[in-house]
Amino acid sequence: MTSDPRLKAFLTDGEEVFSGIQQGQHLWKQDPFDVQSINATARRAFQRLLNRAVASPPPDTGKLLLLRGESGSGKTHLVRAFRNLVHGHTQGYVGYLPMTVDTPHYGRHVLRCVMDSLDRPYDERVDETSGLMKLSDALMGACKSVFAPLIAAERILEDEELHEMVSSVACELQREDPRFRAVSVDLLRALLFLQHRDVRLHHAVLQWMRCRELSPADARVLGNLVSHADEEGPQWMLEQVGHLLGVLGQAFVLCVDQVEDIADFALRPGMEPPFRRAMNFLVHLAGNVPTAIIVVCCLSDFWVSARGGLMRSMLDRIEHDPEPVQLDHLVTAQTARDIAALRLKVLYERRGAAFDPGDPTWPFPPAGFESLSGWRPRDVLDLLRRYRDHAIQEGRLPERFPLEGSAEGGKKEGGHPPQPTPVAELEQAWTDFRATFQAQVPTEDEDLSILLAWGLKTANDELDGAARVTVRTRDGSSLELTSGSEGHRLLVALCNKSSRGGHLGRQMAEAIQSAKGHVPVLVRTTEFPASTGTVVAEQFLKLQKKGGRRVVLGNGDLRDLLALRVFLQKPHDASALTAWRQAERPLTRLKLLGDILGIDPHGSPRQGQPPSGSGPASGPRPNEDATAPAPKSPDAPPKTSGPEPRKPTGPLRLGSQEGALRERHHPGSRGTHPAQRLPGEHG
Repeated sequence: MTSDPRLKAFLTDGEEVFSGIQQGQHLWKQDPFDVQSINATARRAFQRLLNRAVASPPPDTGKLLLLRGESGSGKTHLVRAFRNLVHGHTQGYVGYLPMTVDTPHYGRHVLRCVMDSLDRPYDERVDETSGLMKLSDALMGACKSVFAPLIAAERILEDEELHEMVSSVACELQREDPRFRAVSVDLLRALLFLQHRDVRLHHAVLQWMRCRELSPADARVLGNLVSHADEEGPQWMLEQVGHLLGVLGQAFVLCVDQVEDIADFALRPGMEPPFRRAMNFLVHLAGNVPTAIIVVCCLSDFWVSARGGLMRSMLDRIEHDPEPVQLDHLVTAQTARDIAALRLKVLYERRGAAFDPGDPTWPFPPAGFESLSGWRPRDVLDLLRRYRDHAIQEGRLPERFPLEGSAEGGKKEGGHPPQPTPVAELEQAWTDFRATFQAQVPTEDEDLSILLAWGLKTANDELDGAARVTVRTRDGSSLELTSGSEGHRLLVALCNKSSRGGHLGRQMAEAIQSAKGHVPVLVRTTEFPASTGTVVAEQFLKLQKKGGRRVVLGNGDLRDLLALRVFLQKPHDASALTAWRQAERPLTRLKLLGDILGIDPHGSPRQGQPPSGSGPASGPRPNEDATAPAPKSPDAPPKTSGPEPRKPTGPLRLGSQEGALRERHHPGSRGTHPAQRLPGEHG
């Protein structure tokens, strides 16, 4: 057999680079497999709307873009490309929401999904700072008050002193800059509170922005901000966030992704009225937020049956200016080659093998790609995956591509979508359940520790044997994890104390010191302070030397953990539930569990990503001029790549995985006031 290192990489089990299923939970991650030629018309249409939204002067009204396509045409891949485009060029903020019909209040569902999206890293190629903190930083950058820097300073402030300072800075901003008078001063105050980077404030601000009832303690810590927990609150909050983004010259993008298997009102008779309410809400929001771009992804057959129930005026807003875009659900032979070549390039480079541009699809027999013209992208990927799986199993390359019998049912050129599978029905049921689930995210360390322990233990059902972990509670704020026959061990320690007065630094030091024989993982429910020359910064260096990492527990992921704990206790068909958990991995695809374990959402060791909460980058991205304007072309390739999720097949070496969560602390990398920059800007 040839000694070609590419063949060794191809025949070695591990990273799955030919997966054709895209999950909305991964939209915040970079997509190394995006083929720009797929659905180029839709990309150009979105780029025009984006250019319009960020133009000066701003437009008078927002726009709604309807994307129609067949199952497997790459709608969710396209939405991911839109997010990478917007955030990569720091031109706005993208919220993602799956279509649901089981919510009595669609505005609250939209707001929840937007807040969950803001909780994700804004641009993981730069750092792990969340979208919400980027927005807070951008607002702070617009504040000229001499008191503004004191909000984020390390000095200890009494609550009343902080309230007066934040209110003074917000009111002065509105007085001095007329643009901000269109934005509620309460929203300005809430976002400025985040600059204090205090766990109590962070939790209270999220509760307020989610339009939830505030507890007396949350109300006190926010200086009695007026709560908007009534029926009109979510729409008001979304419009206020949109107005603020417009003032900052940013687009407000919402991507609504329909679950593909819910394709006909006949399958769910109660779907039509809620669908009308949902579309009415989205059209109304686009009309009230000038920089809004609302992208609705829909199955073609579904839209044909759905549009008849919509009013003429609503259809005019949806189907004219811009007109709907029909997605390309069938590929050419050349596009099939491009799909294979891009994924092979990533595979070879990760395995240290040289990619040959002159023979980019090797080892797939080149003649086989001609037969793939007219197939769906998802089916092409499935054929590539099956060929490689067969090669790995046999230890040699099959002679034929596609494999014998693979062509059956490959071309999908019409007809009605298949009936939803039990896995798809459970995924939709989970989506609907999340939309209506309400619970308070715990704030006490002991309650958080109990929730994390449940999540880590239950996640074992989604992992293969040697990758599973045993979980032991050490005390009310820390957990011990052990994985594999070699007994790789982690100490997961909550570090939620305030950084002021040295409390957080001492808490981190105690956790690191107590992690003897374990890799320390320090977790916090808000972002770690990034100041240099402090006790906290010293502990980061010690954490790095021990091979540890820090993890931010996202509020949205914590809510999903709470919801899953309830959802899994509901009566379900046992075999369907098992199949759903193995296929969709609702727990291990959560970012917080992956960050704690050092794996991606499907269990593969992460590579090449910055550590969670690592603070902003200190300069331009590699090969990028910091003074150059952001490119406008939608065809710009992604600058970095990350691995495709896979199910682990061997022991999980806790804390020893390279990349994503390995600490890279660089003292002096931040300026004296990084909040003076817009999202993604570098000093």
